[in-house]
Amino acid sequence: MKKILALTLAAVMAAGMSTVAFAADGVQLNCNDVVYYLVDLDDNGVFDATKGEKFTSQTIDQSGAEGGEKVAILIYTSNDAYASKDDVKGHKVNADWLINEPAEKATIDEIVYKDSNGAATRE
Repeated sequence: MKKILALTLAAVMAAGMSTVAFAADGVQLNCNDVVYYLVDLDDNGVFDATKGEKFTSQTIDQSGAEGGEKVAILIYTSNDAYASKDDVKGHKVNADWLINEPAEKATIDEIVYKDSNGAATRE
């Protein structure tokens, strides 16, 4: 339970701190006022919404994720399209961890994301 709470808290803090940084450039973490979190629960490198790996801030605590799981937060443009490399160029991620330092540093990177439309690479 503590690991899930720590994961949820870290994701919410990262989203909360990043929203202000993106606001000026038309890049945002929310789509229709919802922030989406992806958790690679089966550790296969694909964030698969069709297998229940997509959550909101209201459902992330039900993900069953444990420490060490990779978490991604989708980044959108101001018209709710997925952000591209050019949209996020020059942006950085700053994260303050309250419990344990992660093995990997938080970064903006492309991921493989699969939903009902198929798999694609997303920023």
